[in-house]
Amino acid sequence: MRILPTTWQITLEGLLRGDDPVSTRVTLKGSYPTKIAGFEITSARDDEEFVVALSALEPTAGLRTRAIVTSTGSPGDVVRTGVLEASDRMEVGVGDGYYVFSVATNGSTSSGSVTVAVEELPEEEGVRSLSRQMVADIYNKKYKGNVDLMVFSSLPFVVVQERVIGNNEGTYLMIDLIDEEMDESVTVNLKLDLTSFAPVEEYKKANIAEAYWSTSAGKTSSNSVTLTFTPDSAPVMQAVYQIVIEYTKVGDVHQTVYSGGGGTLAYLVIRR
Repeated sequence: MRILPTTWQITLEGLLRGDDPVSTRVTLKGSYPTKIAGFEITSARDDEEFVVALSALEPTAGLRTRAIVTSTGSPGDVVRTGVLEASDRMEVGVGDGYYVFSVATNGSTSSGSVTVAVEELPEEEGVRSLSRQMVADIYNKKYKGNVDLMVFSSLPFVVVQERVIGNNEGTYLMIDLIDEEMDESVTVNLKLDLTSFAPVEEYKKANIAEAYWSTSAGKTSSNSVTLTFTPDSAPVMQAVYQIVIEYTKVGDVHQTVYSGGGGTLAYLVIRR
C-alpha cells in the first residue's frame, strides 16, 4: 500500500457583509492529493448571524469537494458539513468569527482544479421549504445512516441558528416564521428519512425498533409530523426525531436481540 502525501493550502480571507463573493482556485495534481481552502467570516454586525452560500464551481472530472463550517475553527464546533455538488450550493447560517473550510480531493490520475466560493445571500422574505442531508454517526459512532431532513411551511421562514449535535449524530435548527398575520393558523410539516442504516461493527445486525417525532403534543410514531400554530397557541414549538436501536450478534447460537441504544437525528425549534 502506498500512502500519497497530503498537500495543505490554507487561505484565510474575510467576507464582509455586502461585499462581492470571496473565492479561491484550488489546483491539485492527479491521484488523490488533498488541499484545504479556508475562509474566515468577518461581519460588520458581530451580534447577528446571516446566510451564506458555499459553492464548488467548475470542478474537473474526478474532483470531490467537502465543506466544513465551524463556529470557532475547532473541530468540536462544527455547524455544518457536506459534499459540495457542482450543480448545487450549500446554504448555512454563519456569524462573525466563523470558519469555512473546503476540502478538495482529486480522484483522477490527471491534474484538476475547482473554484470554491463563499457568497453572502441577501436578506430575503424567507423560504417555505428546506432540506438538510448528512451521513450521521449514531449512538457514539456505533452506527451510521444517511439522514434527509425536510421542512415545509405554510408561511415563509428563515433559519436563525444551525449546528451539528451529538458528535455528528443530528442537526439542530432554530427557525423563525415570518408572520405578519397573527390571526391566522400556520402549519409546519417535518419529515425525516433515514436510509442505509447499519452498525459499524461487522459482527452485528441492527434494525430500528422505534422511530418517532417527540413534540409538546406527545409522540408521533412516523417519519413525518405536522406542527400547527394557532393565534392562541404557544409562540415556540419544539420537535425532536429519535430512534431506538436493536441489534443481534451475528453467529450467536440463540440470536439474542439486544438493546443498542438510541439517537437524536433532528432537533428543531420553530418560533412564531
